[in-house]
Amino acid sequence: MTEAEIGLVDGIFSRESVSVGLSTFMIDVTQMIHSLNHSTRDSLFLVDEFGKGTNTVDGLFLLTACLNHWLRRGPQCPHLLMSTCFHSLIQLGLISDSPLLALLTLETAIEGEELVFLYQVKKRHLPVELCS
Repeated sequence: MTEAEIGLVDGIFSRESVSVGLSTFMIDVTQMIHSLNHSTRDSLFLVDEFGKGTNTVDGLFLLTACLNHWLRRGPQCPHLLMSTCFHSLIQLGLISDSPLLALLTLETAIEGEELVFLYQVKKRHLPVELCS
């Protein structure tokens, strides 16, 4: 995937200001609730590391529930651009394969004991056993 054409949008949803005195988790949840309730098929929703302000299991499953909700909306799903470190979304089969979904990953290599970022984005496919 080299480009995306989104076109006109009726709203852009992203992270609320951190200056409102809420915890990171509460800001994430507020952002997600607002987007779930108000986004349309013509909205653009930007999600950056949702759930990092809570424990891994809670953040992972809250994100999973939101993603699966949007995928069930089918063509009514908003345009969604998300970054996450929750690799287990795919490894545990928590999200369904969908033509609405494109998974991209940043290529890495391991040199000795160090993780090296190669700064190349590659399309990733769901494992075959998750697609049936």
